[in-house]
Amino acid sequence: MIDIEKQLHGLAISLLSLSIGDEKKYTMQIKSNTERSGYDLTVKNESGFFKKNKLLKIGIYIKISQKRRGPWAFTFKKIHQEYIDKMNQENHKTFVILINSNDGIVSLNYEELRKLLDYKHEDAEGIRVSRKLKQSYRLSGRDGKLKYTIPPSNYPKKIINYIKDKI
Repeated sequence: MIDIEKQLHGLAISLLSLSIGDEKKYTMQIKSNTERSGYDLTVKNESGFFKKNKLLKIGIYIKISQKRRGPWAFTFKKIHQEYIDKMNQENHKTFVILINSNDGIVSLNYEELRKLLDYKHEDAEGIRVSRKLKQSYRLSGRDGKLKYTIPPSNYPKKIINYIKDKI
C-alpha cells in the first residue's frame, strides 16, 4: 500500500519534473537524501553548462498538512530546521515545499523561510498557511509573517524561474 505522504511527495516531484521538461532546455536528476522529506535536484541545460560551468544544485524539503481545510499548520522541529540549513549550505538554493492537503502547494525559498522562522531554532516551531476562496496564500510563522501573499500558481513556477535566472 502506498501511503499518502509518498503520494503527495510524488505529486510535487512530478509537477516539478514536468515543468522542467516543458522548458526543453533542461534535464534534471532528483534523488532522495538522508532525510525522508529532503531531495537533491540537479539541473543542467542541454549543453550541460551554467554560468561558471557548474551544474545547478537545488535542495528541496517537503512538508505536508493533511487537514482538509485551512488554515494548515506545519511543524518544524529543531532537527528539521538544522537539516534545511545544511541543505542550503550544500546547494545553490534551497526551497521548502508546503503541501496544503488537496488545496494546493506553496514553495518558499530559504530566505522566505527564515522570515517566518528565524535562525534561532526552538525545539518546535510552526508555519501557518491560510487562504480564502479564490485568493492567494497568507503565511505566518513563529518569528514573523510574509508581507505579501503567494498565489496558488507559485509552485513550481518559483523554482523554474530561479533555474531560468541562473542559466
